[in-house]
Formats: sequence, structure tokens, C-alpha cells
Amino acid sequence: MTKYLFIENEKINGCGEIKRAEPEIINLEVSDEIYSNYIIEPYKFIYKSGSVIQNPEYEKLKTQKEISDKISAISLQLEILDKKRIRAVCENTVKNTESGQTWLEYYNEEAKKLREQIFQLSDLL
Repeated sequence: MTKYLFIENEKINGCGEIKRAEPEIINLEVSDEIYSNYIIEPYKFIYKSGSVIQNPEYEKLKTQKEISDKISAISLQLEILDKKRIRAVCENTVKNTESGQTWLEYYNEEAKKLREQIFQLSDLL
């Protein structure tokens, strides 16, 4: 089956196995390899001078996406931790009897570590 990348305003904006009918869309026929790679990593290719080429900024974009994904994962961990912190405020119990550390103190320390990770990763973007 024929595979297409859809070009609009000199940029790739999707792919498919059926041509799009909009007059502003260019249906560019591509190999199965390019099509499959585009589905997995859409930033790997750009449209330039009438053809699809590997994006010279691909490695940089890939790294930025990986960093953004890590930041999102850490942010999700922070949201979960925030719920635990709310419960710790309400219950006010001791986590470690030897040190006297409360659950709230423990969760606050964990949140601080996660925020530091986000700050460090954000500097890399």
C-alpha cells in the first residue's frame, strides 16, 4: 500500500495511507521506511526543496523531548506526593520514632529533591 506524508505550508503535518483531498495539502509519496520512522519519531524528518530529508536538528530536538518527558514524569510524581503531604498534614504522625521525623517532613524533603531535579533539567532545555 502507498504511504504518504502530508505537507502543508512547507512543513510535514501528518501521514497516512490515503491521500488527503484538501487543495492546500501536498500528498508526498514516501518509502515504507520513512513512513514507519516518521510515525515513531516525527521530528526526524523535515520537508525541504520538494523532498523529505533527515532533520539536521533531530538530535537536539530528540534530547529536548527526552528532557521534557522526564520533567513531565517528575511533575506527576510531585502531584502524587502533594496528595500524600495533604494527608500527612491532617494526620500529623511520626514516620521515624528514632529521629522524630514526621511524614510531612519526609514528604517535604522528597518534594524538594524532585523540584531540584526539575530545575536542573529545565536548565538543559
